[in-house]
Amino acid sequence: MPMGIISNFNSSLKKKLNFFFGDIFSHVFVSEEIMLSKPDPEFYNFVIDSLNCKPNQILYVGDSIKLDIEPASKLGINTLLIDRQNFYSKNDFLISNLEEIKNYL
Repeated sequence: MPMGIISNFNSSLKKKLNFFFGDIFSHVFVSEEIMLSKPDPEFYNFVIDSLNCKPNQILYVGDSIKLDIEPASKLGINTLLIDRQNFYSKNDFLISNLEEIKNYL
């Protein structure tokens, strides 16, 4: 299953990801390279268009309601909120660690 990253980071992110995780991410979208940033819906539309898929075919995991979950959800992208410190009340779309993603695939 393809995995990717959408980040408000600079172009060094790809190199850092490869160093720590190897070449496991098929797509890495960074704001510095495409001149868009989260929460701008155009950032997400750029990703959807680049992947040539429908929004409901994407599972997006973010740690910010404002920067990640709200804009992605408004475009029809499936979302999960990762809450490592148990800040939010439990709901069906909340995970506490990345291992829990497998329950939604």
